[in-house]
Amino acid sequence: MTSRNAEDADVVVVGGGPAGATLAALVAMQGHRVIVLEKETFPRHQIGESLLPSTVHGICRLTGVSDELEKAGFTRKRGGTYRWGANPDPWTFSFSVSPRMASHASYAYQVERSKFDKILLDHARKLGADVREASPVTGLIDDGERVRGVSYLDADGNAGAELEALEDRAGAALAGVPPSRSARSSSSGARRAAFTMRNRPISRCRRASGLRRRSSSVCSRI
Repeated sequence: MTSRNAEDADVVVVGGGPAGATLAALVAMQGHRVIVLEKETFPRHQIGESLLPSTVHGICRLTGVSDELEKAGFTRKRGGTYRWGANPDPWTFSFSVSPRMASHASYAYQVERSKFDKILLDHARKLGADVREASPVTGLIDDGERVRGVSYLDADGNAGAELEALEDRAGAALAGVPPSRSARSSSSGARRAAFTMRNRPISRCRRASGLRRRSSSVCSRI
C-alpha cells in the first residue's frame, strides 16, 4: 500500500549516467516500470572515457545500443598502453591476438562522454524508462529498518511525489543510493529496498543482465 502523495514504480534509478542508463534499459526491457532521476540536463560536460570491447560488444549489445554508438563516429581503439610503477618501459597490448586474427569484437571506442552519456540515456528512454532530467533527489525515506523510497525536485523546482516501490513485485529496488546514507533519512511511508549501484552498475542486477563489472584501461592505442 503506497502513501497518499506517493508514486510507485518497480525500480527507481538515481543518476542517469552510463551505469544508471544501462540499468534502466535492462530493467525496462524486462517489462518493468523504471523511473530515472537525473539532477542535470543532458548533454552535460563529463571527462572522456576509454572503453573496452566487453563494454561495446557485451553490455551495449545486450541493451541494443551498439548500432547507435557505431553511427556516432567515436574514435576506434584497438588496444592500450600501461606504464607500471617505476618501470619506464611501457606495456602495450592489442585487443586481438594479432592484426591477422582480428575479430569483430577486437576494438572499442574512445568516447566523448557528453555525447556517449546522452546516447545511453535516450536509448533507455526509447525502451520505456521514465527519464526525468533536472530532477535532483533531495532525501531518502525509510521505515526504521531500510530505505523505502526517495523525495526529489522536478524540472520546475517543485517537490515531486515521493517515489515508492510495490513490495509484492519481485525485484523492486532503489538503485544508486549507498546504504550508509540511509541511516540519515528520517521520513516514512514509502516502499523501496535499497542497493548500491555507483561504479558497479550491473553487479547487483546480474539476474537480469548476466553481466559483471569490468575495469577500464589507463591509456588507449588507436
